[in-house]
Amino acid sequence: MKKYGELIQFEPVTTIIKLKESAEQHKAQQLVASYVISDKMALKLADIIIPQLQFEESVDNKSLWVVGNYGSGKSHLMSVISAVAEFPELAKYITNDKVRHAAGKITGKFKVIRFEVGASKKAFADIVTDNLTSSLAEMGIDYQFPSMDEISSNHKPYFEEMMALFHQRYPDQGLLLICDEILDYLRSRNQQQLPLDMAMMRVMGEVIDGTRFRFICGVQEAIFDSTQLAFATQEVKRIRDRAEQVLITRDDIKYVVAERLLKKDAQQLHWIREYLQQFTSCFDRMNERLDEFVRMFPVHPDYINTFERVHGAGIEQRQVLRSLSRQMQALMEQQVPLDKPGVFSYDTYWDELRSDPSAKTNPDVGQVIDVGETLFTRIDQAYPTATEVDFAKRLVAGLAIHRLTVGDVYNEMGATAAELRDSLCLYLPGIEQLPGEKSKNLETQIVAVLTKIRKTVNGQFFSKNKANDQFFLDLKKTEDFDAYIENKIPLLTDDSRNGAYREAMLQILEETDMQQPNIQMWRHELKWLDRNVNRPGWMFLGSPNERETAKPPLDYYMYFIQPYNPPKQKKEYIRSDEVLFILQNADGDFDRSLNYYAAAIDLHASATGNAKNVYKLKADGYLREMQTWLKSHFKDAYIAQYNGQSKPMMDWLKGTSVRNISGLGDSQIGSLKDIFESVASHILANHFVSLAPEYPTFSQWITYENIESAAKDALSVVSGGAATKRANAVLDALELLDGDKISPLQSRYAQAVLAVLQSKPQGQVVNQAELLEAINSRLYFKPEIFRLEPEWLLVLIACLVYSGELELVVVGHTLTASDVVKFKSISFDVLKDFKHIQAPKDFNITALKSLLTLLDMNDGLATSIQQGDESIVREMLKRTEMLINELVKGHQSVKDRLPLWGQSVLEEGEEQTLSTQLSELKNFLETIQRYDKPGKLKNLKATAAEIAAFQQILQAWHNFVQLKLVVNELAPLCAYLKEAQLVLPEQLAWQEQVKLARDALRQGLADPVLRGDESFKSAQINVLTALKAEYAKHYIELYMRVRLDSSEEKTKAKLLSDERLAELDILSGIALLPAQQLADWRKDAAQLQAAKPIDPKQLTMNANPAEFNARQESGKAPASEQLKNLEQRLDSIQSDWLSNLNSLLDDPFINLELLKPDQAQLIRDFIQQGQLPEPMDFTFVQAVNLVLAGLEEVRISSVELVNALGQGMPQSRDEMSDRFNRLLTKLCQGKNLNKVRIIID
Repeated sequence: MKKYGELIQFEPVTTIIKLKESAEQHKAQQLVASYVISDKMALKLADIIIPQLQFEESVDNKSLWVVGNYGSGKSHLMSVISAVAEFPELAKYITNDKVRHAAGKITGKFKVIRFEVGASKKAFADIVTDNLTSSLAEMGIDYQFPSMDEISSNHKPYFEEMMALFHQRYPDQGLLLICDEILDYLRSRNQQQLPLDMAMMRVMGEVIDGTRFRFICGVQEAIFDSTQLAFATQEVKRIRDRAEQVLITRDDIKYVVAERLLKKDAQQLHWIREYLQQFTSCFDRMNERLDEFVRMFPVHPDYINTFERVHGAGIEQRQVLRSLSRQMQALMEQQVPLDKPGVFSYDTYWDELRSDPSAKTNPDVGQVIDVGETLFTRIDQAYPTATEVDFAKRLVAGLAIHRLTVGDVYNEMGATAAELRDSLCLYLPGIEQLPGEKSKNLETQIVAVLTKIRKTVNGQFFSKNKANDQFFLDLKKTEDFDAYIENKIPLLTDDSRNGAYREAMLQILEETDMQQPNIQMWRHELKWLDRNVNRPGWMFLGSPNERETAKPPLDYYMYFIQPYNPPKQKKEYIRSDEVLFILQNADGDFDRSLNYYAAAIDLHASATGNAKNVYKLKADGYLREMQTWLKSHFKDAYIAQYNGQSKPMMDWLKGTSVRNISGLGDSQIGSLKDIFESVASHILANHFVSLAPEYPTFSQWITYENIESAAKDALSVVSGGAATKRANAVLDALELLDGDKISPLQSRYAQAVLAVLQSKPQGQVVNQAELLEAINSRLYFKPEIFRLEPEWLLVLIACLVYSGELELVVVGHTLTASDVVKFKSISFDVLKDFKHIQAPKDFNITALKSLLTLLDMNDGLATSIQQGDESIVREMLKRTEMLINELVKGHQSVKDRLPLWGQSVLEEGEEQTLSTQLSELKNFLETIQRYDKPGKLKNLKATAAEIAAFQQILQAWHNFVQLKLVVNELAPLCAYLKEAQLVLPEQLAWQEQVKLARDALRQGLADPVLRGDESFKSAQINVLTALKAEYAKHYIELYMRVRLDSSEEKTKAKLLSDERLAELDILSGIALLPAQQLADWRKDAAQLQAAKPIDPKQLTMNANPAEFNARQESGKAPASEQLKNLEQRLDSIQSDWLSNLNSLLDDPFINLELLKPDQAQLIRDFIQQGQLPEPMDFTFVQAVNLVLAGLEEVRISSVELVNALGQGMPQSRDEMSDRFNRLLTKLCQGKNLNKVRIIID
């Protein structure tokens, strides 16, 4: 472990620097050498202060106003400036290189006059001129300013006279007037005096320009922005125009603190960084500001920020550097804690503030100190967690200092828990072991401590702003409510104490929601442990002979006798349904808590606003004291009285315990309410048995609050819903279950209901009033033995309806075994308020037999159903479900209308009729599923005729299924032939045969009788199969016709390698030859393909396995003829091209002299011999193109030629001649007719 002194090169600042000390050179030297200059301050000195003071260069010189709070180093800075300006030897002691270099412009170049204004009553002009006159006299200059009444308002001429005298004596120097502590003086001046003072300041700023007079003034705040001077806006502006403000910022102060008070070497900085690094995750932005925390250690960086703002509260002469120095001196020998960050913040200033007698002279500050001291005292006395006391005090100290930073101490501004955590560096050892974010855990802990503080002082002196979660000391909450309560106690009467006891017992017994003035009797429930239910009764705060008689009796009474002056109980009032609790052994502690509670609630009743809340908090605290006392002493304090016998309360519980009776878990703690109710329940258990000896026993706890929802759970099971644990608990308790099935006939309670119905003559009903009897304003079924509530009677009846034993009639409905689903949809109140029950109807045998027939079962089984055979019913339901599933799955097929060969087999009307019928059949079958017991079939509503109609619909469905099978069998053949129709030529006779077969098939399927005939289907399959086979023959025959066989394929190959073709390929390069003819020839040759083998099996599955368009290719010549035609065309193209070429070259316009000799010779040889050169190459083509270049090519397609000559229409010779001449004119328009050569493509 390290001490703070080992981590800091501490240099204390404990003295106040006076400006005049810088006039003594040896003191001035120390001041210059000890002044720490930050980079920002160096810029201000080098770029603002020194340039404004110097007079070697011509600038717009102005006065300087140095602004810095007490303790900011303002006086030190002004002392350094004045010392360097006066003593040339001191510049070398300046600690900053930049400033030292810049100071050369002013060092030793001024005579300096220093003064402080302080608490003077003189006018500012007199203070200035007096100091100037006396100081100049010491310099050997005799100058007297005229008196104020001789000067109008402008001192400027006199300053200029003064400076003229000064320069005669000191021609190379300037005069620096430097003034400190002016703010208090200005604050003391009134609105008549201030304008004159400000006029003098303006003159001093103006006289600087043009003279070597300089003025520096030190103030604690930027007075030019002060609201106090708002009335003199224009004058302030004139002063500001001739002044430069130099602000000493927090950063400047922090730099001094870090570099002087808390200077550290590299090793110390490293240790501190490593030390603080472990805590960075506990605070927001500590990691980002770690460099600042390390430099300022152990001072929190926010200390100085807060310290500066406290100035606004009116605390004067606070010196931040001196305060820090004192605190650091106290820390130097202390160990740096390893389990928390050893950083101190502004809360540490609290001790210094409250120990300063002068601080309380300021009313606001004094009030904050008083509230803080009160909070510290209350925390010492009553804070609930001893280990957090110091932590709590730090929070209070921090909030007390923070209260002085917000301007108005009554302002509802404070700090959030997170802000307090970060600005005070609050930390609780062990917080790092909690899961989650450390910073959030700390914040949560701070909120918890602040909440405890508020509770400790009952919300006094302390508030939280709900809008922003800021906590703050509240100077408006300073009433001493404890004293008011103590003064109230002697005035209490027995009645008021008994009233307080009553109020307290209501709180303890959790009856506060039902509190009404002047009412002492409340409905209540106690547990009947043996049956797992609650019983209804009354709770009364008073004695039995005082209770209200207007309220109807219930199963029991619990009395809490008033402790002060209780009435005596008369023996004739003793009953077996009453338990009395009497507080007999209360001690002084209980009486004290009760008295305080009585006083607090009495004051609460008449209080308003915040006081009402405080008295409520106080009362709650005293109530908790009473509860604590009662929990600790109830065994001895209370006696319980029953049937005239009295004994200590817990003596009644021998053989059992509160935990057993109340049902508390091992980890749960019983309340006083649990204790009182457990004793009363145990005492009254035999009484409850005497009231209802055969009441059912439930496996889950039933109360009057949940009895209705428990009954609803049971009804949900009856109506087909899932069984919950509570539903089973109800059904089992009422003996209505056989395993997991509802079987009411074994229940004694259900048999009792049936007995009432069976006692009636046949055809008569049992009304509700005959089943329920009113006992003490409550209705019960069989109250003398069962004492069942109406909810349980309804469950019994519903189960009997379910099994078909009876029917239930309610408003608008008659519920039978087939309608039990309605128990879920009809409101519970309507069901509970039923009209009557009645015996069910008998079986409809005719309808039952029709139903069995519909389900393809033996109708003789109807007799077995009458005899209660459930296996027949189960088989009916099984078949019903299978048929419903079949209809659901097949319904879409009906809607699709069985598509076949491009049309639907079912007509639209036929589909709609069948769909509607199938929906009706499905709906009917779904109603049959309700009848899952033989008895329920007594309520079968459908008649035999209605079921017979459903039998016809079922037959129509079967017919459709059969038709679907036929269509599915025909579909592959039809699809094949439909595709085949698109392949073969339309004029083929086979096409007509297919159309006839298709029409015959459609006609047959449209006939409901014929389409069900097996022979029709077989005949259609035979016809279609034959057409498919015939198609295959046509397909192969047409395919082979237009494809080359193997020998023809060889002929084609020879043709493609013929020399003529190679020769024509070369000649196609001649521009005036129709190269398109050769391209067309190659295209036709390429389309002439060899036949591929066709697999017969593949042809049976795919109508066009060779992807052969027979319809398109049927018009072509056979492949052999096409091959011969290609050979003839090749000869024709060759001879035509050679003839054309010869005529083109043998033309009088051809000039062979344009060619080279060898090229010209090739052309002459061709013209003379009529034969191409050998070997034939592109040299010849090149020569021909050159020689024909002068000819102009005009191309026209054969189609264009035919269109121009009348499109093949009959014409006379003259008409044809005329058309041909017009075409030639059009083609040759604008061209040299001698050079035009027309080419027909």
